[in-house]
Amino acid sequence: GTVRICHKLSKAMLDTVEEELPYLVLIGWAGWDPSKERRPNVSLDPMVRNAPCDVAVLRAELPIKDISRVVAAVTGSPQAELTVSIATAVSDGLGVPLELLHYNLEGDQQEAEDEAHKLTDKFHRTVEPRVAADLVAGLSHEVQRGDLLVFGTSWESLTHEAFRGSLAQRIADGVDSSILMVRRFPGKVRTRLRELVTPMHASEFEGAPDLDDGEE
Repeated sequence: GTVRICHKLSKAMLDTVEEELPYLVLIGWAGWDPSKERRPNVSLDPMVRNAPCDVAVLRAELPIKDISRVVAAVTGSPQAELTVSIATAVSDGLGVPLELLHYNLEGDQQEAEDEAHKLTDKFHRTVEPRVAADLVAGLSHEVQRGDLLVFGTSWESLTHEAFRGSLAQRIADGVDSSILMVRRFPGKVRTRLRELVTPMHASEFEGAPDLDDGEE
């Protein structure tokens, strides 16, 4: 463990990350703050925006010992590779089952099965197909109180300004389980350019590339 005395928590956290150079930073989130109109704590913003590594934000509804299953919702996007990696590590670490789900929102069962088959080959783990008119409604129906739901989201949608109304917020509102939101680090240059030119509002579920596409 590391103990630091500081005047500003976010700066101390970022300084530590830059010194230690971790692959992943895991941040605990207590949930909604009514004084901030149901937005996440603004103190998360500097870490989400500036940490030079992957970031995961955890909202734990139950003690770790009570988690009975890890559920990961995935697509064919580069974001999903990190989602599956982290979900697998958590599942193995807790000794609980892992279920990977792919949702087809067009209502086509055959297409859902074809997409899930491609993802199964991609991740070397069975991906189960699901059909739902709405992703949040589908996850709400699927995920139980004792589950940990892992899903990929964007750099932008985890920030204080953009979280309200984002898919990440709708999922957090729509499920009763613990959730782990994962953000893949896009690289320092790309992060700065996108922040200036193209806000990254889309999660991995919005505008995901075809399954045969390469990395971004």
